[in-house]
Order: sequence, then C-alpha cells, then structure tokens
Amino acid sequence: MEDYLIEVGDLWFKPVISEELIKSKVYEMGNVLREELKGKNPMLVGVLNGCFIFMADLVRAMNIPCEITFLRLKSYEGLSSSGKMNLVLPPDISFENRTVLLVEDIVDSGKTLAYLYDALHAKKVSAITSVALLYKPLAIKYQIKPDYYCFSITNEFVIGYGLDYMEQGRQLKHLYQLTEKPSI
Repeated sequence: MEDYLIEVGDLWFKPVISEELIKSKVYEMGNVLREELKGKNPMLVGVLNGCFIFMADLVRAMNIPCEITFLRLKSYEGLSSSGKMNLVLPPDISFENRTVLLVEDIVDSGKTLAYLYDALHAKKVSAITSVALLYKPLAIKYQIKPDYYCFSITNEFVIGYGLDYMEQGRQLKHLYQLTEKPSI
C-alpha cells in the first residue's frame, strides 16, 4: 500500500487499509454469506452511494442467485451527520416476504441501520441480515450493530473504496483516514 498522504477537497488523508486486505476480507465475507443465504434468493439492498463498490465485489464473492436493488438514504453533510434521514426506496420493488441482505458501506452511530430495519420491516420483509464494510463500535448511539462486518475501525473519518468526502474520493482503491495537513 502506498505510504503517502493524499489531498481530497481541502483535507488530507493517510492510507489505513490496503486494497489487498479489503479484497481478502470481502471475499471471506462473501463465503460466509453464501452459506447463510444459499437457496433463499435474497434481495440485496445497497445503500447508495457509498456501498456500490463493496456491494459489487460482495455479490461476486457470494456467487449465489439473488436480486439486487438500491435505495438512497442521505444523512451526511461534509464530515458529520445532519441528523435528518431522506429515504428513497425503489417504487417498483416489492419487499414483502423477501429475505433481504442490507448492504452498508459504514455503520457508525447506528441511526441509519436502525432506520432501515424499521422501514424494511414496514414493507413486510420476512428476514433482514445486514452487512457493512466498516463498523465503528465507539460511535454507536443506537442499540444496533450490523450482523456482519469486514472491519472494525476507530471513530476517525475515512474515505475510499466507495466512501467519500463531499462526493470526492470514492474511486480510491485503499481506505484512507483523515489526518493533519503535512508541514512543508
């Protein structure tokens, strides 16, 4: 993994998790979920925009029949949550009596995950399993955590592998953590 700082927007970030380690963990997670969801034709529900890279790699690693859809839920403005939830569900999808795999990029406070569990239960799903690329246990404020996660991380702001800062940095192959501006 490159050992240098990068600038995204007006902030600096340092590499913390390599592309190779991410790919290895996502592959392992795909194997676990393949066994749990085999024969259930689950509906994978990705939370946009941050999950798109993780979800693509995860569905290939799972390699089971499934359906895929996305929802959009926005709660972040810059570096912190705005506290407001704006949910957009696909209108043409029926969730009733479905086994759902909820795919998140990151679970920090737990508010989004709790909100989505409630929203999907209201749609009469038969079962929900959640998986996140990243889990921040020190940031949890709700009595919920993902059923599965690839990495437990500190409460620092991260970007890369689909996660962004002000819609920038999603394309980065590694995960980067916010750091101080380098002194020159």
